[in-house]
Parts: sequence; structure tokens; C-alpha cells
Amino acid sequence: MSSFLTQRTKSKIAFCSPDRSAETLFRYVTPEQVPVQFGGLYKEDDTEFSASNAVTELTVKPSSKETVEVPATEGSTVVWELRVLGWEVSYGAQFAPDAEDGYTVIV
Repeated sequence: MSSFLTQRTKSKIAFCSPDRSAETLFRYVTPEQVPVQFGGLYKEDDTEFSASNAVTELTVKPSSKETVEVPATEGSTVVWELRVLGWEVSYGAQFAPDAEDGYTVIV
């Protein structure tokens, strides 16, 4: 860093590699305040989800699977949002009706 910067100014600057940028940023700013395009959770004017919606939050350990069941009645619309901080994941959705003649649909 430049010798023209004071120690106080230098203490306000953080450098990191691209693979650690989100982790470093979240030490100083909460993910809820960082826009989605920068790896955070903030969405301006989000019309699909609000603070009054029910939320299921869980932590999934590496190389493991979790199942979340969402009961729904016929004709209803189910909307979900998956948020991941810091890692890549793969996920799937499956519709399994209760009816005896129903069939499972993997989305």
C-alpha cells in the first residue's frame, strides 16, 4: 500500500482473492444488505417474497442431503427461493401427490 496513506486509512481497506471475496465482505456487511449480484441476499422491490412469508431455514453439511416437505392443496402455487452463501450446491424439487392414482413429477 501507498506510504501516503495513514495507518487509520489502511485499517479501513481489505484485500482478498476472488474466491474469498464474499466471506471477507460479510465480515463487515451483513448478507441481507449486499445486493444479489454481488453474492448477497438483498433484492430491491422483491414482489414474490416478504417478511410475512413463512421461512424454513436449515444448514446442510458438506456432501449431505436434506429434505424439506411443503404441503400444498390442489390448485395452489408453490414458490421457493434457495439462497446459498459461499458454496456451490445442486438441488431438485419433486411433486408427489397423495392420490392413489397420482404420479411423482421431478422438477
